This record gives sequence, C-alpha cells and structure tokens, in this order.
Amino acid sequence: MRKHRHRWIAIAASSALTVLAMTAASPARAATGPAAAPSASLGATVQPTTVGGTSPSGASCQNYYVTVTESATSTQAYQVWAQLCRRGPLTGKTVQVLVPGGDYTHVYWDWPSQPGVYSYVDWATQAGYATLNLDKLGYGLSDHPDPSGLTFQVGAYVVHQIVQDLRDGSFGVPFAKVVTNGHSFGGLTIEYEAATYHDVNALIVSGFGHDLDVSQPDNPFVANTIPAADDPMFAAEPWAPGYFTTAPGSRCAVFSYPGDVSAANCAVEEQTKGTLPAGELESVVQDSDDPTMTKQITVPVLWALGVNDNLWCPQTHNCYTSTAPANEQSFWQPGLLTEFIVPQAGHSINVDYGAPVFYAQTLLWLQEHGL
Repeated sequence: MRKHRHRWIAIAASSALTVLAMTAASPARAATGPAAAPSASLGATVQPTTVGGTSPSGASCQNYYVTVTESATSTQAYQVWAQLCRRGPLTGKTVQVLVPGGDYTHVYWDWPSQPGVYSYVDWATQAGYATLNLDKLGYGLSDHPDPSGLTFQVGAYVVHQIVQDLRDGSFGVPFAKVVTNGHSFGGLTIEYEAATYHDVNALIVSGFGHDLDVSQPDNPFVANTIPAADDPMFAAEPWAPGYFTTAPGSRCAVFSYPGDVSAANCAVEEQTKGTLPAGELESVVQDSDDPTMTKQITVPVLWALGVNDNLWCPQTHNCYTSTAPANEQSFWQPGLLTEFIVPQAGHSINVDYGAPVFYAQTLLWLQEHGL
C-alpha cells in the first residue's frame, strides 16, 4: 500500500547507512568481477566458462559469461553468468530465460535436492525447451557493482541485452521464440523488460504482484532482512556496502509456510542463499505500486502465487481468499493475464511441495499458447 512506502524505504536506507558506518574506518570494499575468465569465444558478448559447474538437472548444459552494461549510454562493461541447458539440438527450440528473485541465485531454478521433483530446468528441458538460467548483476556468480545503482530498470536492461544475444545467435543458434520466467524480484524485472523493450513472446511471473504491503508487524521479509556484511556467509566478500540477505536460519520462515516445505529443502535454502542490492530493496514498494507499467505489456502472461504466500496475501494468509489475485487483473491489458494459485506452496514456490503442480501448469500454458 502506498502509505507504507516511505516506512519501507526508511528501513532499507537505515540498514544501508549502518553498513556504511561499519566500513568507514577500513578501506572501501570494491565491486567484484567473475571468479575466473571465460575460456573461449562464441559471440562478441557471449563467452563459455567452466565457472558454476554442472547442472543437477541431467540436461546438456554450457555455462557462459555475457558482457552487459547497466544502460544504453554506459561504457562500463560487466559480466553476467548464465547457463544454457537443453536435451537434443538447440535449433527450433523455444528458450526460457530464468530470472531468480531477491536473496536467491540461479540455484532457485535448478534445485540440487531431488532435481527430478524441484528443478524447473529438468522439467522444462524434458518437455523440449531450452533454458537460460542466469544471475542478474549483483547476484550469484555475476559481477557485483555498486548496489545502489542496481534498480529493476537496470535489471530489465541487462535481461534485454541477453534476449538480444539469444535472438541474434550469439549463443550458437538464433532463437525465434523467447519467454522470460521470473520469480519475485525477478518477476518485476521481467515485467519492466517486456514493458520497455517488447522483445519477448510471453512472460511467466511468480511470487510478485502489485501494491506490496510491508505494514504487517509480523512481516517475515522485513523482520529478517540484514546487511550481507553482517552474515558470516558473505562477510568476506569484497563488495561495496549495500547488499542484503536473510538472517541466518530464517529462510523457510521468510519464504515458505509450515507444512509446505521439507526439512531437506530448508537446509539447502540456507546453504545456497544469495543476496539482493540496495537499489532494488529501496524501490520495490514504489515499483510494485506502478499502475501503468504492466499495461504496456502486449504478450500473454502467466501469473502465479503460492496459496500460502504471506508476502502477497498477509491479511488472510490465504491467496484463495485474499484480494490480491482479484485486484491483479486491473493492472494488465484485458485478456492477457492467466492467474494460477499454486497449492502447497508459499512465496518461493519452486522449493515447496507444490512445485511440480506449478511446473506442470506452466508447461501446459506454454503449449496452449504455441510456445
């Protein structure tokens, strides 16, 4: 809700200032690049790498670093990590660009625990799709520039550049059909991308809607967001101040719902968690309030929430009875939005018991739309 926007920005800004104060007495923490240089050359901006290892999906995969900039006028180049997976030849396949949400990395889409159940890469490639699973700037294995400048609009431009690389054959073959598939903050990123650049055939948005309400006193995301520098998992990273993560041990309380997730997946959540940049954290409430942006999108959209997503349905704690799904239709052009409420799932659908239901529905929807 709009009246709570400034409260959330103040919380985020206060945390960022705390980190700045803690580091003021020591040399500044620099932005970092990839852990290793690309091993060969494909296109001008796309280079294979061994960084990132193999996919647990069992598909045939190749890792890449993709050279991008933060805007059309920027001259500073950065590297984005991506993994292209498929079964059989790439020619003629629809490719899905997979974008994880805040505090996650590409692992969200290619879950290492029971991949036959939880890895969307496994499901999609088994169904005949190619997937390009990526870490945006400031995420995972990609470069970590100044986090204050990493807004959703910057993320959208990064995804746009990668879509163009897929279209023009820089990954080996030109893809005629490109679908973006984003969770949570990744969902908002691909919305901005499609609304601005109109270069994809469809969108799949999960775990993100409009009018984010962070006013609830027990909101788990607000209560458990901390500076990444305060977490032993990230304290040694040489990143500029302003990256955030979830407090140790809080992942399943923040992103899942009791009874919807296994203890094994909760453990993997803690082991593989990621970070998010201040630029996104400080603007997410305002950007989720935008009543016009999504109406610029002109392609089909599958929009999904877990039934127990407490970030989007905090009033009733049930997205079947919440007003969020009913209100969502008004933010899109008529006839483009297909809504789906996923059973046995919270905010992070892919790690919950309802993941296979969501995957099956997603693949059916794509087939129904000729993709």
